[in-house]
Order: sequence, then structure tokens, then C-alpha cells
Amino acid sequence: MINLNRRKFLGYGSATVAGSLIEAPGLKALGFVHPDGKGYSHIEDEKVRKLSKIAVDAAMSAGATYVDVRLTYTKDFTLGSAGMVPGRSESIGIGIRSLSGGYWGFSSSPVWNESEAARLGKSATANAIANKSKAVPPIELSGLPDAAGGSWVMPVQIDPFEIPHEEIVDYIGGMRLFISRLEKVLTPTIGISFSSQAQEKYFFSSNNQYIYQKLYNTSGRIVFRVADQVGSSLVDIDSLTPAGVGAELIKNSSIRDYIKVHHQEALQEMQLGALPVDVGRYQVLLNRSLVASLASQSIGLSTELDRALGFEANASGTSFINSPEEMLGTLSLASPLINISASRSDAGSVSRVEWDDEGVRPISIDVIKEGKLVGLQAPREGYSWMKEYHAKRNTNFAPTGSVNSASGINSPLVFSSDLKIEADDKNAKSIDDLRADIKDGLEFKVGDVSMDFQLSTGLGIGGSVFKIQNGRRVARVINAGSIFRTSNLWKSVMELGGSKEVLRFGFPLNKGEPAQTCYHSVYAPHMVVKEMDVIDITRKA
Repeated sequence: MINLNRRKFLGYGSATVAGSLIEAPGLKALGFVHPDGKGYSHIEDEKVRKLSKIAVDAAMSAGATYVDVRLTYTKDFTLGSAGMVPGRSESIGIGIRSLSGGYWGFSSSPVWNESEAARLGKSATANAIANKSKAVPPIELSGLPDAAGGSWVMPVQIDPFEIPHEEIVDYIGGMRLFISRLEKVLTPTIGISFSSQAQEKYFFSSNNQYIYQKLYNTSGRIVFRVADQVGSSLVDIDSLTPAGVGAELIKNSSIRDYIKVHHQEALQEMQLGALPVDVGRYQVLLNRSLVASLASQSIGLSTELDRALGFEANASGTSFINSPEEMLGTLSLASPLINISASRSDAGSVSRVEWDDEGVRPISIDVIKEGKLVGLQAPREGYSWMKEYHAKRNTNFAPTGSVNSASGINSPLVFSSDLKIEADDKNAKSIDDLRADIKDGLEFKVGDVSMDFQLSTGLGIGGSVFKIQNGRRVARVINAGSIFRTSNLWKSVMELGGSKEVLRFGFPLNKGEPAQTCYHSVYAPHMVVKEMDVIDITRKA
């Protein structure tokens, strides 16, 4: 951590920062006190370990063969420019997952005490016994290559929870004033917001694996509009999506320069004339933010093994990879230019951990190699799901460390790890270079992506779309969107940008019933698609 005085804090030039230290009197009353005397619970407290062991012993005595426990203490802080009123919350949770007879049971509670821990342990095992079914094969867990425990704190430069609220308000006010003085900015459209979460997470299993981790999730938004009598253009800073960092995400010396660059680009864009969308097929340049969103939804989600096997069919959806045993290693999913890997170890990535939520150290895997599906994101129980596949090939199953849960209240599930789309450094083209290669096409700068229930088809709605002729933007295109089949889109990729313009983006991932939200990062370059179906999103069928 680094200490900041008021002058140094305000001397940076950025957006928003999170608030002052949050005390937890409820936890103090329960006797959970940080060893250094602060008023909030430190989850390494011996009393927390004792609760875990009580839960495990109760579950094992009720008939479990394996048990793991997650305890979480979570602090959240949000602050927007409207009214400068911070939103603060804190929560605790304890969840017990019990395996009995090859079937899972789960119980959770927002209460931390010994009697509740014992009750939850017994309840989780009772649920496991009740879940036994002749229609579903029993679960076998893979072994842990490294079952050692330990502790890890996500490194951040500036802990958002150590910055007083008053300084945050001053900082946001200063940034708002800076933006308002830029040329042709509509002051009422300036929006600045910030949010941060710090979560202490403790894991204990019947294998005596103890793990403590402290994780951060920080994000912000700076948005404003420039306008004159000719037109207008929206500026939405794209580098502040959820990340595994502290307040340095937005509090850095280059943020004002970044805003100036986007502001100048917006001034140029609004001078372009506007054209209605002409429905048809086009060569399309996709901005890296859209590429990242596409990868998150169409590749990240679809390669979660439980989803591919249909276990999310009645919740958040399935996958077009509907026969993983047959498709793994054989399915041609994308252009040979496409290589995508998954991991949870990169600095700044929002899902970065040392251990996942079942005690596995995450590994890096190739998901797509030269356009072919080569890897799936799997939990320990994936050993039993893919046992026949690996037996036929004489290969070993390895859990990828992709299991996550939003808090102790939530059951652990497979959530996509952070994804990296390999850039083309052989050609190392910038977005200007990629645009220059297009004689007649479109450029989708920002927009939204939504996928169907099986992630096999999608709709992209362009927020900023431009017509390109002879390598230059010549007009803004109004009401343009696109429809696509996942494999057709990725197979149509003809160029990728270089790594110098790759940017990290954070995305929420929703899964389960009841639904929970976890996050992952996607590193993406700009991308050119040979042929994409473009539609008028205002036209009725």
C-alpha cells in the first residue's frame, strides 16, 4: 500500500475513488476483531478457523465424505457525481458444500456463530443425501496437485478503502471541472462514477487445506458528450471496466491525457455527416471493446464445462459446444488467426487469485488454438464428467481453477477465467492501419452484444458506427446493428491488431439459480471481419 496526503491525491488527474475505512460494529460484537486492533473482522482470526472446523466436523459426522467451507467478509463502496453521496455496505457469509454418496449438498447463512456453523454442516450433508438420484451419475473429484494452503492478498497500489470520503468528493469535482473546460463539452452530460469491493475470503476443507485471500474489484466510468450545430458525439472512456486493482485504476497521471485524446476524436467524429444504415453484408472493423465483449460471451461462457454439459439449461443457458467429448480437439470454431488462452494469474485481472473457490491453484490453458477448440474450463468434479474421454486418449484430467462464488452465501460454480486473445505482432497493425486496409466497409466503435440461450447466435447493437471508404471514415451510420452465428463470425476474422493496442476489459458473468454475479477480464486487440450481416435495428419484421 502507499500513503497519500491530500495534496498528492488531488495532484493526480482521474475520475473517482472509493471511500474511507468502513467499521463493522456487528462483527466486533460477535468477537471477530482484526489483530491490529481495527474495528472490522480479519478473516484470518482464529475464531473464524474454529467456525470452519465446527462446520466440517458436523458435516462429516452426518455422513459426508468430503466438505469445504467458504467464509467471506465483503466491503462495497460506490460514488457517483450526482450529489456526491456514497453508497456503502458490508456483509458476511458462510457456505458449506458437502459431498455424500457422490452427490453435493449446500447450505449457507449470513450468520457467524458456532451453533449456526454446526447446523449448516449437518444441513449440507442432509441436502447431499436428499440429492441422490439414479438418473444422475455420482461425482468423483480429481485430486489436488498442490493441496497446500496459505494466504495471499491481491497487490494494489492504492487501497480505495483507506482514502477519506472528502478527498474523493474533491477529486471527482476537480475531474468534472477539467472535463467541463474542454471544447464543446455539454456540461450536463458529464457523468463520473466509481465503485470498489474488497473481499476477504477464507477456505477450509476436510482435507485440512486452509486458505486466506483478500481480493479487490475496482471500476469507474467517465462519460460526456460534445456537440455543436452540426452534430454530437459521446465520449465513454473504455479503460475503467472492472479490474483487480485499487484506486490507481483511475488515479494515474495519464488519465487526463487519455481523456483529451478521446475528446479530440469525438470532435472529429461529430463533423461527419450522418447516413441511414444500408442493410447488407460488409467488411467490418471491430473496436477492441466489442471484440472483448464478443469473446466474453461467445467463447468464455461456452467453454465452461458444466454449461457445455447442459447443467445450466434451466438457469443462465447452455452452449453450442453441446458434446464436449466429441468436439474437444476437433471443432473448428474460428479462423486460424485466432488463439485464445484462459488463466487467473495476470496482474490487474479482475478474477486473479492464488486459489479458486475449491482450493485449486489455477492453471493457464489454451481454449482455442489456431481456430480449433482445444480446452475447456473445468472444476474438480469434471474428472468424473470427462473420465471416458481421457481414458480413451490416455491423458490426465486437470481442474483449471475456474471455480468461483460471489460470496460465502453463494454456491461455488464454474465461471470463465480471464481470457487473452493473442494479437498479431507479426504485422503489428494499429487501428489506423487496419482501417486503411478497408476500401468499402463499416467500423463498429462501441456497442452492446447479446447472445441467445445457447450462445450460438448473437446481436450486436452499434452505439458508434462509421462508414469507411478507401481507408477513411466518411460518415456516421445511424441505427446500425449486426446479427451473427458465433462460429461464422470467428471464422470470418481476416486481420488482428498488434499487442501495443491490446486493452483489458472487465465483464460481469451471471450464473446459477438463484443467480450470482462474478467477474472476469478479457484482453483484446482490434479485429477485422471479412463479412458481417448488418441490419437496421429500428426496422420491424
